[in-house]
Amino acid sequence: SLAWGFRNPQGRLNMLEQGDAAPNAPYATVDGSKASIAGHKGRKLVLYFYPKDDTTGCTREAQDFTALAGEFAKAGADLVGISKDSVKSHAKFIGKYDLKVALGSDERGAGPINLHVRRDAGFKPIGRHAGTAAILCIVTATHRVSEHRNARCFGQANRLS
Repeated sequence: SLAWGFRNPQGRLNMLEQGDAAPNAPYATVDGSKASIAGHKGRKLVLYFYPKDDTTGCTREAQDFTALAGEFAKAGADLVGISKDSVKSHAKFIGKYDLKVALGSDERGAGPINLHVRRDAGFKPIGRHAGTAAILCIVTATHRVSEHRNARCFGQANRLS
């Protein structure tokens, strides 16, 4: 089974369902400023979570989203990839592959990456998952969770566009 939750500041796990308000989770941007999920209110938001910059699957995923960034923009959707890598690592990753997708850092695991996924083994932070699995969360312009799922890195962007 797959269920989703967000650990609140008090440490309690709040479950997220389709239609729920998206959590106002902060993250650091490549330019060093702070942003949050709530900052995208009024626009659709496609959040994708990935384990590590400059790995085969994560690079391919970021390149796929970059190739389709114009189509997402035309549809009124912001794209943000989030990992626990530092903003310095993100800047290097963006430069090396000429990525056109925003990358957010949640190094301390206190923001969006603090989302948890429940599989049959229990709740686990998604930032610590292994393999090529990626987590995708779509937030509507009214700041509601539209969809969230476990996804494969390869082809994820094409399935959404």
